[in-house]
Amino acid sequence: MNKIYLLTAMLLVAAAAMAGVPAPQRGPQKLAHGLPVPVVKPATNVSDAGFTANWEKASGANCYTVYTYIRHKAPADEIYYFYNDDFSGFKYGSIESPFDIGWGWLDGYTNRSNWYVYGAYSCHGVFGLYNKKSAEQNGMLMSPMYSLQNNNGKFTVTFRAKTTGTATVAVFATEYLMAGPSYALGKVGKVELTKEWADYTLELDGGIQGCYVELDMVGGDSNAYFDNMTISQPMKAGDEAMLVCDFVETGDVSSHDVATGDKVAGDVYWYQVASLKRLSSGSELDDSNYSDLVEVKQEGAVCALKASAARAYATADGVVVENPEGADVAVYDAGGREVYASRDGAEKQMVVLPSGVYVVKVGYKVVKVMK
Repeated sequence: MNKIYLLTAMLLVAAAAMAGVPAPQRGPQKLAHGLPVPVVKPATNVSDAGFTANWEKASGANCYTVYTYIRHKAPADEIYYFYNDDFSGFKYGSIESPFDIGWGWLDGYTNRSNWYVYGAYSCHGVFGLYNKKSAEQNGMLMSPMYSLQNNNGKFTVTFRAKTTGTATVAVFATEYLMAGPSYALGKVGKVELTKEWADYTLELDGGIQGCYVELDMVGGDSNAYFDNMTISQPMKAGDEAMLVCDFVETGDVSSHDVATGDKVAGDVYWYQVASLKRLSSGSELDDSNYSDLVEVKQEGAVCALKASAARAYATADGVVVENPEGADVAVYDAGGREVYASRDGAEKQMVVLPSGVYVVKVGYKVVKVMK
């Protein structure tokens, strides 16, 4: 399913449904969905470490897309972290010899889904952005949709960064538009990077329910490199916020295991599922609307999932799978076909693959990788 629709309409509908308010419809909407909506079933295997999302297969579908959300209700006055990533998922390359990711979704690199980038590098534990890569657009990083309306829309972004020459970075809250440039909803924080690593804290405003945090390259002549990024906001007891934590496209299955090892007090997970049919070429033929949201409840749990340290990431040759727990490994292409399987428990596996989008399953953990 084309995730651009999900960024505009579906995520806002989900946020509004949980908040009990009508959702705005923005951007071009796909009006015709030929597949039936999957019947979603209660989650099983619920623990603090994860759960299994379940649904009934839909007629005509050979893939499914699953979105998982966190609805957080502050149990006390607190600082809530919407994002906290050391970028350890960027395994390939270095600052001296960066691995060019290009543009697209950073699922499999970032520790939560739905980050979008234009002009990215992987630098082995460091995330890089192009500067002056093309005449049309410099590097840009956009977060998933967040509910940043609490604390009068004021929030904080921190990161560690450097450049190899000169580089200026702008950070701000924005509404995503299908056409035209982004615009700031509030204060624009600007930082001129230096050649030495330094820590930066930006106090921003303009946060609303259903906004994104955007980071743009706006000056200088050299690439920028980032580490240890956080997005946080003070919340009063009883304040609520919503965010995306996981997206996956599965094969022809009726369940998906979701890891929730970073769960904190006040987090409640929800999920919804859509049907998808792909041709053997991998192109999308048809899809469905998304199901209603299902709350993940502890009651009825039958066992617990162990948090997994498994990872998968793209390289120039294919996909590397890190499997420290010795689990079974399977790789599926965009059409849901299994293109690789291993049950030998090898801790590191190199899968040679052409360019494309792949779903990697390591035990119960599922990662979407774009090569």
